Amino acid sequence: MLAFSGMDIPEQYDNASWSHNFINWLKALDCKQQSRRRALDYMISQMEYLRKELLSISNGTVFPGTNKTKG
Repeated sequence: MLAFSGMDIPEQYDNASWSHNFINWLKALDCKQQSRRRALDYMISQMEYLRKELLSISNGTVFPGTNKTKG
C-alpha cells in the first residue's frame, strides 16, 4: 500500500519483520487521505491482533479458536 501511494519506507525499517518502532512509524505516518489512513490503521490492528494470538498459541496458554486455557 505504501509503495502504491508513492511512500518510501525508511531504510532502517525496510525488511521483512515489523518491529515496534516500525509500527510506531506507520501509526505516525501522514497518509494525506483519510481512506488511506483508515486502511493502514486496519492493517496495523489486524497485525497486532494476529501477533497477540500467535504469542498466546506459542506459549500454550490458549487453544486455537477458543478462549480456553490449558489445565
